[in-house]
Amino acid sequence: MSRIALRISDTELEGVAYDDLATNQYRFDCVEFPRPIVSNERDVGKTLSGRAYSHLLSRSKIYNPVISTNELDEMKLAFLESYWDANKKYIALYDGTSWGNYIEVITESGDFPLSFIDDLEDLPEVSLKLTGS
Repeated sequence: MSRIALRISDTELEGVAYDDLATNQYRFDCVEFPRPIVSNERDVGKTLSGRAYSHLLSRSKIYNPVISTNELDEMKLAFLESYWDANKKYIALYDGTSWGNYIEVITESGDFPLSFIDDLEDLPEVSLKLTGS
């Protein structure tokens, strides 16, 4: 199981060092947290002289934590809904011995990614897709 801390803020954080006592933050044990996926966007084409080019425009990592029902109560579920809507979202990863720095992330637009295990409303599960550096 992997541990993450999710934090929201109205403004950009002053520092990126993890703060155990921060407000608007919850820690979760993820039932599933695959390695971050590296994603990039490139401008690819040919010049007028026929020479091919490929320019890296951006590079990011995609984090896909799955927070299962044993971690969710009404307060944490409400926090995750606020996290989905927040202007500034951060994630910190626990490596087994210490917490890493906060990483600013964004979410895709659309519906809050809530599902129910075996279609039972008493067993909620949240599968986030977070894109950051």
